[in-house]
Amino acid sequence: MRLKMIGTGSITSKRADSCILIDDCSLIDCGNGIYKQLLKANVNPFLITTVYVTHLHADHFFDLPFLILNRSFVQPDNELTIYGPVGITRALEQLFEIGYQKPMEPYTTDGKVIIEEYDSLSLKDKKYKVESVKVKHFDSTVAYGFNISEKEKRVFISGDSCLCNRILDNVAFCSLAILDCSFATGNKSHMGVDNIKFLLNEYERPTIVTHLSDESEKLLSEIEDDNLLLLDDLAEIEL
Repeated sequence: MRLKMIGTGSITSKRADSCILIDDCSLIDCGNGIYKQLLKANVNPFLITTVYVTHLHADHFFDLPFLILNRSFVQPDNELTIYGPVGITRALEQLFEIGYQKPMEPYTTDGKVIIEEYDSLSLKDKKYKVESVKVKHFDSTVAYGFNISEKEKRVFISGDSCLCNRILDNVAFCSLAILDCSFATGNKSHMGVDNIKFLLNEYERPTIVTHLSDESEKLLSEIEDDNLLLLDDLAEIEL
């Protein structure tokens, strides 16, 4: 399994928005600026066949209209399936209405785009098993992380979340954790450097930190732990 960190930042960071590409075909989130990041990384966006959206905040899905539009222009042979939390269809329709004063439907048809809403996701194809994990991100936001499994390997992606029991349970049994670290100190919406230190000490799992702020990046760079992976945007890792 090859992971490319298309973006590793939060909206307060100089880094691109948090986004992960798996084996050039599956994308975790597609926030503002991500389409340009894919092109910058020489990724062919028309080879992406699946997008998994963790939650409906702008920095996690606002570039999906550009992915849909460009597919409609090129009309590739393959299909793109977008899996998003309940409400994503209407949210994307509103983005087309605001941004282009046109309905979304002709573009999804021409671009062979399928939108699937989920409140619990469990999929298995020839290569991966993908399972959603409901996490805690603000009191009113429905948000998910994902487990991506390939044979004995399991990557746990927290999405945006505070430190909660679901995070503890999944970090304990994963091969690699990719975790939100937005602040110096975790709060009810995001994890912080203090939470990452705790998880590293408790479980000793290889951990990629993402959704970084400039502050959390600086503090993380001072930690000496072989399991802590502070990667740049567009960095790749093989699992």
